[in-house]
Amino acid sequence: MRVLHVNNVDLLGNRFNGHDMQIALNKRGIAASQVVMERMGDDPHTIPLAGGPHEPYLRRRLMECERELSLHGMIYPYLYRLMELPEFQKADVVHYHLLHNYFGSLPVLPEITAKKPSVLTIHDPWLFTGHCIYPLECIRWERGCGQCPHLDVNFPMKEDRTALQWAVKREVLSRSKLDLIVASAYMLELVRRSPITRGIEQVHLIPFGIDTTLFSAERDRREVRRRLSIPEENIVLSFRADPSRFKGFDCIKRMLDQLRVKEPVTLLAVGNPGMLSAYERRFQVIDLSWVTDNSLMADIYCASDIFLMPSTAEAFGLMAIEAMAAGRPVVVCEGTSLPGVTFAPECGVVVPQDDSEALCRAVTRLIGHPEERRARGEAGRRLAQENYQFDDYVNRHLAVYEDMLRRGQ
Repeated sequence: MRVLHVNNVDLLGNRFNGHDMQIALNKRGIAASQVVMERMGDDPHTIPLAGGPHEPYLRRRLMECERELSLHGMIYPYLYRLMELPEFQKADVVHYHLLHNYFGSLPVLPEITAKKPSVLTIHDPWLFTGHCIYPLECIRWERGCGQCPHLDVNFPMKEDRTALQWAVKREVLSRSKLDLIVASAYMLELVRRSPITRGIEQVHLIPFGIDTTLFSAERDRREVRRRLSIPEENIVLSFRADPSRFKGFDCIKRMLDQLRVKEPVTLLAVGNPGMLSAYERRFQVIDLSWVTDNSLMADIYCASDIFLMPSTAEAFGLMAIEAMAAGRPVVVCEGTSLPGVTFAPECGVVVPQDDSEALCRAVTRLIGHPEERRARGEAGRRLAQENYQFDDYVNRHLAVYEDMLRRGQ
């Protein structure tokens, strides 16, 4: 079997975008590769889709053109280029990820999926909305969009063409030969509710998997803290520093404004640097920017006492299960996939969305009760080992690929 993964980038999101999957498949003797628009790493099985010195300029102009037209994922030529690659032509199965990250063109899907057995992992709800990656409280995606109340959210539109784009998606998906994969029961429910995707018969629920040996509670916590210059007595709160309205970072900042505990606190942030400068007088602040090194991410969880993920929209939440595997309690918000993914209330602590006071109470309680932190961490470690092993993740995908080939998808 030859498997080809297709995504916009290799190392950012490598644990779920097909990059680590193709490495694992090759180790098993299965020929696998990944085609990406932006090649950041040096893996020999990763092939750049864009080529030539003028390619970045062309892609930027296409992005600008779509923004001016208030469209998204409609005019990129790169899937035609993909069809010309030997890796595509030799593939038995093609697995697509995040087509909407400025390289996939929806109208090409019926043509390209007719050529090879094809599967698409739905990483967020964009595929069945008029333009947004998360519809939040809006339910217009269930009846055709139009009159959008959130034209400013990703992917923004200058004019409301959400009904047009929704109709194009429905038409395109009805003519495409695709299996779908979702990572959470939350996303499976949305797929079944959507008029765009509910007619697709083959929808597979496969939770993301991680290396629970790497992300482990058995790492040398004292040594990790020494390398990161974190005092042993500090309480470490780790989280993603991301300005996206979906990731809950503003709620974290409001919580920090209210937090009053006697213990010294370290803020360990992954993401956009410099977003915590206002807190440097009260807390030790460690900005680690965006991390593509899995071992460093494992160190981050190891050094932490509590992991915060108060997202207002989340299709899965890979960082949450990594923190669980490292034996750390996780605080999440209701109304997303995260309570289910973190097996709340046994492991995950759930607070209302955008409620900084509730978040502050939860954090304060966990800081003051190390025995609760320990119990939740132990439960998280056990549940991650039982439900989120990377080998199981790979095996479940292989079963889908084999089933597709048997069906002649």
